[in-house]
Amino acid sequence: MNKKIITFLIIISVLLMVFAACTEIDPLGVANGVPEGYDPDAVVDNDWIYFVEETTVSRIRLDGTEVESVFTLSFVYTAKIQLDPVRQKIYVLNQDPALDDSIYEYNLDGSGEQLIFAQAGIDTIWDMTIDHINGILYFTHRNGIKSINLNNLALTPVDIFSGALVFNTNTVYVTPDYKGGVYYFSANFIYKVLTIGSSEVLPLSPAPVIEYGGFSYNIAEDSLYYFDSNDWIRKLPIGSGNAIDVAQTSVDMNGNMVVYQPDNKIYFYDHNGDAMPFIIYSINMDGTGQSPVHTINYGIIGISAFDVLAK
Repeated sequence: MNKKIITFLIIISVLLMVFAACTEIDPLGVANGVPEGYDPDAVVDNDWIYFVEETTVSRIRLDGTEVESVFTLSFVYTAKIQLDPVRQKIYVLNQDPALDDSIYEYNLDGSGEQLIFAQAGIDTIWDMTIDHINGILYFTHRNGIKSINLNNLALTPVDIFSGALVFNTNTVYVTPDYKGGVYYFSANFIYKVLTIGSSEVLPLSPAPVIEYGGFSYNIAEDSLYYFDSNDWIRKLPIGSGNAIDVAQTSVDMNGNMVVYQPDNKIYFYDHNGDAMPFIIYSINMDGTGQSPVHTINYGIIGISAFDVLAK
C-alpha cells in the first residue's frame, strides 16, 4: 500500500481516537467538559432564585427584591426545576397525572421549549439534579437512576443504577459531586453509586431520617448537606461518617435545599405540610440568621420547584 495512504490512515485513526476520548461518557454518565467558550470566572448575572407559582416561572433576587415573572408553563404539575448556569437553561419536571412524567428544557427567558425525556413505564420521576460542570442531568425513578447528556440530547439516557429504589414517605433524592460521583438518599440511608447497578451505603451517625427534600453537595467543602427529621440541616463531610449539626430550622417540611457558596448561604423551601403559603428561606452556613426570602401563595405539587442560578 502507498506510504502516503498509510500515513493518511494513521492520522485519521489518531484523530478519531482523540475525538472519542473527548466525547466519551463514563459509566456514571459524565460528559467530560463544558460548552466551548465557557469561562467559569466570567461575571454572570446569576444572583437569582427561580421558582414556580401555579404555571408561572418567576425569579427573585437572593435578598428578596426584584420579583419578576419570566414565562408561563403549559402544564400545572411542576414537581421540580433545575437551573444550568453553564448552558443558561432551565429544566422542568412535569408530573401531570394524565401524562407520563416528563422533563422539559427552556432558555432562561422561557423560549425554546424542548421535551428531553418522557417514557411510558418509568412511572414517577422523584427527583432530578444537574451536574452543570460536566453537563449531565440525573433523575431518580421507581426502578433506578438515569442520566441525560445535556451536551448531546440525541444520545440515549443512561441507566447508571438499575434496581428498585426503596423510598421513604416521599421520594428518593439525588445529587452529583461534580467529579463523576453520584449520591442518593433512600429509606433513611445515603448511598454512593459506584458503577452501573451497584452502590454502597455511606457510614453515617446519627442515622438520618428524611421525610421531605433537602439533599445537596457542596464542592468547596466536599460535603453533603441534607434536611433531617426534627427540622435539622446536617452536613456530612465525605469520608468522615459523622454528621455535623448545622442548624435546627423552624420549617415544617423542607421541599428543596440549595447550598450557595458565593454568599455562604443555604436556601431552602418550606412547603408547610402542603398548606399555603410556601416560603423560601435563607440561612447562613454557620446556622445563624434564618430569614424568609419570598412567600409563594399558590402551588400545585411544587414541593421542590425552586433553584438558585449559581455557577
